[in-house]
Amino acid sequence: DELLKKGMYNFTGTDVHHMHHIKAFDQKLKIKNISNLKEVIANNQFFKF
Repeated sequence: DELLKKGMYNFTGTDVHHMHHIKAFDQKLKIKNISNLKEVIANNQFFKF
């Protein structure tokens, strides 16, 4: 949440290499500043064709 707050993310995505990475999706994240997260998610539009 701190890195998001400081604007240190440009895009969102996943980095899955092992089954334990997939299992991590079952855990919930607590994001305090949803508007910053929405901005980063919107940046993913850059990759649409």
